[in-house]
Amino acid sequence: MRRRRGLATLTALAMLGLAGMAMVTMASHFASEARRTMDSQIQTQLRQLLVAGGIAARQRIESPAATADHAWYLPLPTDLADQQATLTVKLTTGARDATATVGARVGGKAAQQTLRFARDGNRWQLVDARLDP
Repeated sequence: MRRRRGLATLTALAMLGLAGMAMVTMASHFASEARRTMDSQIQTQLRQLLVAGGIAARQRIESPAATADHAWYLPLPTDLADQQATLTVKLTTGARDATATVGARVGGKAAQQTLRFARDGNRWQLVDARLDP
C-alpha cells in the first residue's frame, strides 16, 4: 500500500509540473500577443497621422498664403498629445511643383512620407507618395 501512495504523489507532482509549464507558456504567448496588438495600434495611428498630414499639406499648398519653404506642427487631439504624438509637415514649393515631407511620431515610434505635387492648371495634383525608411 505504501508503494501506491508514493506513486500517486509522484503522479500528482508531475501533473502539477506540467500544468505549471503550460501556464508559463500561455502567459508568454499572451504577453507576446499583447505587444503585437499594441504595435499594430501604433502603426495604424501613424498611418492615419500621415494621411492627415498629407491633407494638411495639400490645403496649405492651395492656400494663397503658401510660402516657398515652410514647416509647421499640426495640432492634435488631447488623447494623442497625451501619448506624446507629433505631426509635422515641411513644405517646399516652386512655381510648378511642391514637395511635402510629413513626419508622425507616436509612442516612441515614427513614420515619415514624402509627397510630390505638380501644378495642373489652377490645381495641385499629387504625383508621387513614398514612405521614407
